[in-house]
Amino acid sequence: MAWTKIYDGAEPVRVNKWLAQSGVCSRREADELIAVGAVMIDGERVSDAGRKIAPGQTLVLNDRAELGLGAQ
Repeated sequence: MAWTKIYDGAEPVRVNKWLAQSGVCSRREADELIAVGAVMIDGERVSDAGRKIAPGQTLVLNDRAELGLGAQ
């Protein structure tokens, strides 16, 4: 099952920073998940490690991301 969460911060923030602050993974791990195409925002695959998520947007880590995180 994919991990899904709506960003409720006041200002846009880098995806890797938010994932780390949420306790999902480290920033470096988030960069790796983005690189392999395992991160989506509002149905659009994130391909840029510098991408920011804006308030109200939904981030989804697909099943491949969960497998990658669990393998460590």
